[in-house]
Order: sequence, then structure tokens, then C-alpha cells
Amino acid sequence: MGWNDHMDDDNELGNLPPEAFSSWHVDGQFEPDDHWLGIAQRDHQIIAIRAWFLDRYCDPAHNTPYNGREGGYQFIHGGPYDPADVLPQRFSGAVTDDVIQEVVDELHEQLGDEWAPVQVDIPDDYDEDYGVIVETSGQPLARLRDRLAQSRQYWRCRAISVLSCSPAAWYSPRSLPASNHSYGRPSLTGLIMMKQSSSISSRIFRYSAISRSS
Repeated sequence: MGWNDHMDDDNELGNLPPEAFSSWHVDGQFEPDDHWLGIAQRDHQIIAIRAWFLDRYCDPAHNTPYNGREGGYQFIHGGPYDPADVLPQRFSGAVTDDVIQEVVDELHEQLGDEWAPVQVDIPDDYDEDYGVIVETSGQPLARLRDRLAQSRQYWRCRAISVLSCSPAAWYSPRSLPASNHSYGRPSLTGLIMMKQSSSISSRIFRYSAISRSS
């Protein structure tokens, strides 16, 4: 179920210029480009905002159980969602408040203030290991930043571990000569740790020198 299952005119988005479509736009789900939206003419802004909402929210009669004894629709998939809450969260700052309010009033008149989320049909060959479902265009970047922060924390802990490790642990026990106390041939793990330690130590020395001179 997509945006054109709900709109009166299926060709409304077809009237928008190519720059209206965000790079995050995928087939069946409209995502407007915020830069274009901010400078677009009012009619196009209204079309885009309404299309975005109707692509994600629908009449609960489509897929929401109804139980009169329990008070009506049972929003088991989330909601109900009010356009007056959803649209400002997405478009405030991109367009003026009166444009948002016009779309809110139109949607309230059409259905009211209780909308259900559109259930996206997942194809049979969908692989959950590689799929990413996002609610906003900014989520992938936020997730990337979280991953980078986790990676930095991991290597920071590794650096501390390497610097605090005894040099004796860098060598393979089997390679230690029996006749004297000198260290033997480094193991592969030892070589890696030595290289990491050397690199980290040189960076610490360089940063310390810079700090002292500043």
C-alpha cells in the first residue's frame, strides 16, 4: 500500500520536478528533498507534505482490528497518529507553519485525528541481514555515527591494553631459548602488538610534545 492508494489524484507527484525527490526516495515511498521543499511554491509543498503523510499513515479500517466492546479500533501496529503531531515533527523548519497547518486541517477533515501506520509489504526475497528500515532520512547517518563512536571506543580500549602489556607476552613461549633469559623469536601476535604499541607510543609522544609547546 503506497501513497497513491489514498490520494484523489494519482498524478499529483508526477507534477513535481525531479529535484523534489530526495536521494533517500525508494520506489513506493515518497521522501521529499528538504532543500527543494523550502523553496518550492506553496501548492507543491502541500502536495509533497500530504503525499509523505499518506505514504506512511492510512485509514485504520484498512488493517486495524475493530472491537466495539473495547472502544473501537485496536491499534496493534502502533498509533493512533495525529497529523497535527506527526507533520510538525517532520517538516517544522522546512516549510512555514501555516503550510503544515493547511495540510493538517485537510487530513483532519478527511479522516480525523486517528490514523494507523501503513503496513509495508516485505518481498519474499527480503534478507533481514542486509535490510535497513528507517523512519527518517537522517537515521542512516545517525546510525553510522554511533558505529564510528563504538569503533573509536573499541580501539581506544585496545590501545590501553597494548600499552599496559608486558613485552614478554609479545613473544611465543615456545620460541624462548632454554639456555638464557633473552627473548626468542616473536610470534605473529607479538609482532602485531609491537607494531600497534610503536605506532600508539609515537602518537602519544607527538601529541605530548605539541601540548607542551602550546
